[in-house]
Amino acid sequence: MGNNLLRKLKIKTLFLMVGLLGAAPLMAQPGVDDYAYRRCIVYHSDQTQCKHLPPDVSFIVFLNNSDSVLLTDQCPRWTPGVPNINGDGMIGVELGNFTNPQIAVNDSFTIIFSCNASGEQGRDKDRIDELPYSGLNVFLQTSPDDYLAPVQGIKAVAEGNTTRITWKMKEDLTYLVYRRDLNDLLSDGRARYQYYKIAEVQNDSVYLDATPESDRLFGYMVLARDSAGLLSARSQEVVAMQPLDIISVIPRNTSVEIHFRGENQVSNRDIVGYNVYRREAGGTFPSQPTASLGIGDTCFTDTRLEPNTTYYYAIRSRDLHGNELSGSDEFSATTDNMPQKYVKFATLDVLVVLYTNTSGGDILPEDIPKIKKMIELGRLFYWRNSGLKMNLNISYLIIDDYLDSNPNDYSLTQLENDLHARGVQDLQYDAIFRISSGTSGFWSYGTPSWNFMGPANSTGFSHVCWAAAKGLKSVPYPTHDPDITCSLPWLFVHEFQHAVDDIYNDNGNPEMYHGDLPYQFPVACGEEYDFQAKIYRTFQNWLALEGYRGQIYEANDIDNDEIPDNDLRVPLDEVRFYSDSLQKDSDNDGMSDYQEIIAGNFQGANPRENDTDYDGIADNDDYYPLYPVHEFIPQFSPVLNGTIEEGWHLLLDKMNFSVTTFNCKIYLSWDENNLYIGFDMNQYAIPTVFIDGNANGWWHGRENYRISFYPNTGAIREARVLDCTDEAIQYHESLGGGGPMWDDDPKYYNHFGRIIQPSDFQIFCKTTTTGYFVEMVVPKNDRSGLKFIEGDSIGLRFLFENVQSSWDNWATAFEPYSFVNVKLVDATSIEQKIATEPATAFTLMQNFPNPFNPSTVIRYSLPQNSSVKITVFNALGQVVKKLVNASEQNAGVYQVRWDGTDQSGKQAPNGVYFYQMETDEIKITRKMLLLK
Repeated sequence: MGNNLLRKLKIKTLFLMVGLLGAAPLMAQPGVDDYAYRRCIVYHSDQTQCKHLPPDVSFIVFLNNSDSVLLTDQCPRWTPGVPNINGDGMIGVELGNFTNPQIAVNDSFTIIFSCNASGEQGRDKDRIDELPYSGLNVFLQTSPDDYLAPVQGIKAVAEGNTTRITWKMKEDLTYLVYRRDLNDLLSDGRARYQYYKIAEVQNDSVYLDATPESDRLFGYMVLARDSAGLLSARSQEVVAMQPLDIISVIPRNTSVEIHFRGENQVSNRDIVGYNVYRREAGGTFPSQPTASLGIGDTCFTDTRLEPNTTYYYAIRSRDLHGNELSGSDEFSATTDNMPQKYVKFATLDVLVVLYTNTSGGDILPEDIPKIKKMIELGRLFYWRNSGLKMNLNISYLIIDDYLDSNPNDYSLTQLENDLHARGVQDLQYDAIFRISSGTSGFWSYGTPSWNFMGPANSTGFSHVCWAAAKGLKSVPYPTHDPDITCSLPWLFVHEFQHAVDDIYNDNGNPEMYHGDLPYQFPVACGEEYDFQAKIYRTFQNWLALEGYRGQIYEANDIDNDEIPDNDLRVPLDEVRFYSDSLQKDSDNDGMSDYQEIIAGNFQGANPRENDTDYDGIADNDDYYPLYPVHEFIPQFSPVLNGTIEEGWHLLLDKMNFSVTTFNCKIYLSWDENNLYIGFDMNQYAIPTVFIDGNANGWWHGRENYRISFYPNTGAIREARVLDCTDEAIQYHESLGGGGPMWDDDPKYYNHFGRIIQPSDFQIFCKTTTTGYFVEMVVPKNDRSGLKFIEGDSIGLRFLFENVQSSWDNWATAFEPYSFVNVKLVDATSIEQKIATEPATAFTLMQNFPNPFNPSTVIRYSLPQNSSVKITVFNALGQVVKKLVNASEQNAGVYQVRWDGTDQSGKQAPNGVYFYQMETDEIKITRKMLLLK
């Protein structure tokens, strides 16, 4: 957010279909003159409509009372993505798919429909009186008297140039063996599914097919015929497949994880993916796959299963035309009844499509690994900020073919055709993220409909123009990796959120907050990544995915801390986080490993160190455990001369993120008229101070300051306020815009007037051989609402740009785009209150301030009269100073000040110190930090 370079476009599915894509385009039709379509409404014998789906139902079709050539319900419709049986009580078939012989006027046809669920069969007969022919809404009645069950147990095994076809035989039946050539395709490249009878077998369960062409593959089907001439329902098709190796099968409580060995070619035919079939005990494998995978997906997780249940699987490779070429042996897995062993999380299968060669620009070979690394950072961002509940399973498709593209073509027709041509199947991916210079902008369509998807299905889509993205550095990801060369992680995180939003919305969940409208988001947050992180952290329905959309994975979680123990399917687990998978709090600091792994937007706390930022405050007691910030700011009015004198409060002594060698100590103080900010920078950089005056988030109110200055001259580079009030937003909308307005926008100040001026701010700077020292004065402002009152909180964020005079170098005090809220306090009044508070237990509080210079206060409480020692030690365990030495004290609350000197009165050096309270009953030790 806040970046005018980013083009935001989120369009709902209905508008996309009608306004941008127009009517769904047809792929190349086999013909028009031979068009002949038959549609039947099917009724059971009890007059209920048959709404079953394959494999419970099927049909065969033949011409002129000859069963020598058949079509089945698997043959394609000329409108891609539309099945012949879709469960609405109607069936349809394209008779124009017949070839050798082709249909002709006066041909008769017969449709034999079988419902295996009800054990009924029915026939529809008619004659083609003209072409084109359209026979619609014909009633087809089924009856149990006409039903013959499908042949079971069919197998095909290659034996040299001969294929052995076997099946389970029953007495008094004749078996008709059919074969189709897997190279028999329609003009649009889809398999025709036309079968030719090659044998009739009686009183046997085997047929040997001496296949003449060794380089061709065939699919086989077997029908049974009884003495009355009834034909059975069609059998499952089999191919003489080469074996596919299963490496491991890992059952859990409601999921099964399968790993297998993939392949690129079978019998000189390219493999484009795999089909997974599942059945339960006593059932049969469905005619349609349970799941479709891409060529690189050799790990499949089947989810939403029943506990304590055995499931049977088979995996088959497929070619570009949907033919299955190799297959695994059937294998089984039994889920357990121990849900407590696992942690659950949602997983979306995402296809990242890279167009590397377009008229709008190229993606170079050396860019591809960098792109993958940046996408992986975005994936980690989703994982961490969803509370380890959203896992993105990323696959890549690289399209090298030259594309003569139109940069203003926002339709998806080209992409859809390219995915068709590469064998993408129904339900293979939950979302698609395209990176191409062929189309301009950065945008998302949410979840448009795709022709290769089922009619009730949709897939998320987002787009990034690489030509624009590779030069965009305005929203950097905080990493030192030189391969992270642009803002692609941000574009993935932001644009893809629209697709994720709609996926959950389509699934019946309330929408997340809109990624382009942070001012409507009620949660306090900063800009860019921080806003996106808060959206994900606020959303609670990650596991509420049902049906075909997404999967609900499980991972081993021995200590039940909500972190997968060791699972390469996710971006980060306990092994890679270096936490202990056998205990919830690896470092015993009171902050669980789960709290530590999600402590920040970009990084976690250290699970092996109880004080991640080494500020002397244990992580569990530290409101900001990732960086050594002391948020309580005492009242103090400094002398303004560019010198940071004694009395300033040290807020922070190091940068949390810096892409080069740079550090800055930041000081704060306040009085009723001003906020004072001090900088001690070791190198040149241009500071920008962001102030959230009411600590209610950057996107609310009108006290949102952005102030930047030059540290060598004190000149103000930028000073403006973002007005996020309803009044400003409504005025902006009346101008045809939207959202908050900056007060230096001419349209704003001509209507409302400026809230602040650069001259409002005083900068006192001093340049020395050791760096740059700056004192900055921010005055209170009644117009903005910025005021300084004891007990109030103020949000602050610090960005340093042009470090070492290079705009590629930057640093931030805290996590980028995130605010730290400081509290304005009166140290004297606090110390006075301490003495009046009751003591309920032996307690040694954290020193205040910490870090400190030159002195700090140590507070402790005694619930009973005790002999007390308060001693300061250095990091070597040596006594530095005894502050209280075996003094008998009454029950109560006490405090003692250490001025940073040792027992002889000599000033102690900078560093970490330990202070210890010892009584007859207890010994307590804490850490503190002396910084000058």
